[in-house]
Amino acid sequence: MKNKFLLLLLTFIFFDCNSQTTNKYNLDFEAYNHLMKLPSDWYLWGRFSIISDSITVHSGKYASKITSTKSGGSFGAIAYTIPANYIGESIKLEGYIKIKNVEDGYVGLMLRIDGGGETLAFDNMQEKNINGTRDWQKYTISMPYPKEAENIYIAGLLAGKGEAWFDDFLLTIDGKDVQTIEKEEVVFKANLDKEFDLGSKILFPELNVTLIHNLDLLGKIWGFLKYHHPAIGAGNYNWDYELFRILPKYIKVQSTNERDGVLSRWIEKYEEIEVCKTCKEISKDAIVKPDMSWLNQYDMGSELRDKLSYIYKNRHQGSGFYIKVTSHSNAEFLNESLYPTMHYPDDGYRLLALYKYWNMIHYFFPYKHLTDKKWSGVLEEYIPKLINAKNDLEYELALVKLFNDINDTHASLASGFNYINAKRGNNYAPFKVQFVENELVVTDYYNPELRTGSSPKVGDIITHINNTPVATITDSLSSYYPASNEAAKMRNIAKDLLRSPKKEIAISYLSKDQKRKLNLPLYPKDNLDMKWYKWNGEKSFKVLDNNIGYVTLATVTENDVPQLKA
Repeated sequence: MKNKFLLLLLTFIFFDCNSQTTNKYNLDFEAYNHLMKLPSDWYLWGRFSIISDSITVHSGKYASKITSTKSGGSFGAIAYTIPANYIGESIKLEGYIKIKNVEDGYVGLMLRIDGGGETLAFDNMQEKNINGTRDWQKYTISMPYPKEAENIYIAGLLAGKGEAWFDDFLLTIDGKDVQTIEKEEVVFKANLDKEFDLGSKILFPELNVTLIHNLDLLGKIWGFLKYHHPAIGAGNYNWDYELFRILPKYIKVQSTNERDGVLSRWIEKYEEIEVCKTCKEISKDAIVKPDMSWLNQYDMGSELRDKLSYIYKNRHQGSGFYIKVTSHSNAEFLNESLYPTMHYPDDGYRLLALYKYWNMIHYFFPYKHLTDKKWSGVLEEYIPKLINAKNDLEYELALVKLFNDINDTHASLASGFNYINAKRGNNYAPFKVQFVENELVVTDYYNPELRTGSSPKVGDIITHINNTPVATITDSLSSYYPASNEAAKMRNIAKDLLRSPKKEIAISYLSKDQKRKLNLPLYPKDNLDMKWYKWNGEKSFKVLDNNIGYVTLATVTENDVPQLKA
């Protein structure tokens, strides 16, 4: 996720086979996307008609033209995004505009700068009230350049009725053309720390109740500091490796006072925190609030508690080294190393993985309060499960159970988990099955040519797999298939029930109320036409009895939209 906008932008870039410019950015509109009939890398806002015009131009071969339409909304804009990888004090956008019969609105350049999930600066020239008919003229927008800038959006826009042409945009920072400014490379101290690249050097003693409890507290303090301490938010410390530095001493503490002393001295290492003059109390009306209740749930001394409270009151704000708030107010996690060489992590890295995930969910998952389990207790529950995992497979299975505890289908095994996938196998039945009224039903064949006279038919019910009832199997698998609801869980389980590393699987099934058995041949996934949805050529919509409309969103096309609206 990621979205249609990104897909469209990538399509523009991929099909731009006729670029006529060597500039980094196509601000003169000369690079032309022949597939989309638009200037390359530019995209549309609004619903007006927008094209590349090769007849009316200010210079070169192309300009961009916007024409109002009767049913296209109230405005249209041709927009471009530039990463704000620059340092400066001021920013200026210049561009040429030609207009014809513009009324009930205006034309203008637009300059918008976003950062930290919000708009930091904006101007669209609305107050200049540019309308009527005018030949090519140069226009300018200038504004201070925010230090927190992450993305720069430039556009030419038309609001109301009429036609407008745009050409020869120039974007400068402190008077320097962004086409010639080199990207500012920021070197974070955290990225220079390589001490534990090959391993954490941590080996836990036998876990007991006290040690697990202490590690639970450490994980919550570690995550709290990661997202709240200003020096860590600034990227001054590799926070993964700072965990490995405190662990050897921490796991040896013998008392609560000794534990608190180790934690207090650890926190004091990371630079003195200035008083935050802009930090505010969370609104009482906020629906989703940071859960800091854990601060009062541990037997920690007042000195440690006061240190943590002070950090929260003077916390890092906005985007940081490990977290960024996008323009859609989503959390984007940054600088999270994957450590791909550690397929079965050592003790320290296993604990690190748990700390990372638990704190990501704790601070940024908005539906934490809806999970079946109370999230505050999950960290302590999984510490022994992950640290005591005996091999790769056991470690991966523990992680999948952890994902399952947030009750979200998106917490999936999108990549990695090679040992789980190897155990499940890569051979599949030639047909698709789904749960229908709690029965595992054959619903379609992936490859019709694999259907034989002895094969189950569409509508038959699979009752046993390898002599085990289907219901027993699904019960045993339930905690390994993260899902938002029972229907999604059963859908995903169904995909894997007739999957195996072997070349056949024994099934029992009902066909027209007759019990049958079969050693079902399995086929490699690459040999099957496995799709979630298969279109049979029918229209995506139809009218049922009693004037009920039915739309199959899986097969709806752009050409269907006008008929659906009618």
